[in-house]
Amino acid sequence: MPVTDPVEPSKVPRRRILGLALLGGAATSLSILRAPRTELSGLEPAPIPRAELTRPVPKDQRLIGRLNEGLPTRGYLEKHAHAFSTVRVLDVVELPGLGETAPWLAVAIVGTTNELQIVDPSDGKILHVLEIPSEYGTGLESLVWDPQRRRLYLSIDSTLIMWDSNNPKHVRKFAQIDGATALYSLDVDRSGNVFGGTYPLGAVFRVSNSDKSVRIYKRFADDSDYVRNIAVDEKGNVWAGTGASNPRLFYLDVTSDREPSQFDLPNRVHNGFVSSINLFGSKVVISASGVAPQMVFDRKLNAWIAPIDDMWTHRQISRVKDGHFFALSANKLIRISVDDFKEEMISPISTVTPFCISNLGNRVIVYSQEDELLNLEIYNVESGELENRRGVNLSPSSFKIQSVVASQNNELYLGGYKAKGIASFSPSSGKIWNSPSGETLIQQIEGMIPFGDNRLYIGSYPGGDIIGSSSFSVVSPKNK
Repeated sequence: MPVTDPVEPSKVPRRRILGLALLGGAATSLSILRAPRTELSGLEPAPIPRAELTRPVPKDQRLIGRLNEGLPTRGYLEKHAHAFSTVRVLDVVELPGLGETAPWLAVAIVGTTNELQIVDPSDGKILHVLEIPSEYGTGLESLVWDPQRRRLYLSIDSTLIMWDSNNPKHVRKFAQIDGATALYSLDVDRSGNVFGGTYPLGAVFRVSNSDKSVRIYKRFADDSDYVRNIAVDEKGNVWAGTGASNPRLFYLDVTSDREPSQFDLPNRVHNGFVSSINLFGSKVVISASGVAPQMVFDRKLNAWIAPIDDMWTHRQISRVKDGHFFALSANKLIRISVDDFKEEMISPISTVTPFCISNLGNRVIVYSQEDELLNLEIYNVESGELENRRGVNLSPSSFKIQSVVASQNNELYLGGYKAKGIASFSPSSGKIWNSPSGETLIQQIEGMIPFGDNRLYIGSYPGGDIIGSSSFSVVSPKNK
């Protein structure tokens, strides 16, 4: 039969179109069945075009064949390890109930490894070194000890984790605070419930000790994203300080749905934070950014009373014992009465950045960092003398490098996540330099740029500061 051109559907008898539709199966469009019913007389039925099957295209062996292994890559041409000082203490917290001569310490280290270290200051030994799983977040923020249950709670990003002294080799997740990116200033009530402040929720949260249920309370103020410091009183209610705009003091009754009570600071601060809250009986002692005196709120009078004129160094104080606590002020170790805040000088002191002060009654231990050591200064309260000074070697951590620039003097400069200082090294000689441990200008480098022949400008967080440095003096031999 001769091959003919395809015939338009309108010219094909209905029965043949129906046959095509049936061959097409159930998925064939019903519109084909609605072809015109015109009967054309005197014409032979047109043949159905035959479609020939296409033979498979031969497989392209370049695409499906076995790949031949290429030359190995060289990887790092050269690796420079430990560009930064690998020990930076973030916080030190006493663990009363553990230890004999003095309480054990929980030492938080900045970095990505060995972040939590449990230290016995009596022996000067590290008892446990723990790493925080990266799945929990990056960077410890706040620590609090529950002496009754002997548990340490730590915050990292929006996660609350726990170290149990009965299972000291591990930490485990305790709760997740949805909507928060940072948890601040943890505290524990008598029932073991954990409280803390949040950002950007601007609210307080509570995690139940019994069932780990989480409650996030109402935001304190529309203009404050931060709750940076809290203190839980004897009834389990919360005193909280806000920031970064118009910082204020709030009182939250956690057992009712009443609106929190708000107290404007007597020393008004437009921008900043309530930087510490301490409870002494009926007195609530507050410190705030840029305000030297400690502001005092009397809970019985429901009013602010006369402030404490001295600024406590780094807002650090000891626990109360025998009606007194200790603080540092103007390079002096002082003993302070809880009743009337009367001060007594114990000894001059050289420490300028205390992390913790242990009140042992007749002895006081001041903890600070010196180079890569946890430094202990032990004072006799009666004699006012420095009895002993020693250091504890801490296990090193490591930093994430987040900014690198090259200068014209053949040096590379590095800024690390939470590394505080700056580092440089010479690719040709391999020599490494770190800014001194006492350098406090740089908190965290966000970006750097060289300018001119020997000038370096650094963008620092927090504060949004731009810091200028002479790169020539940074890497001069006297600084190496």
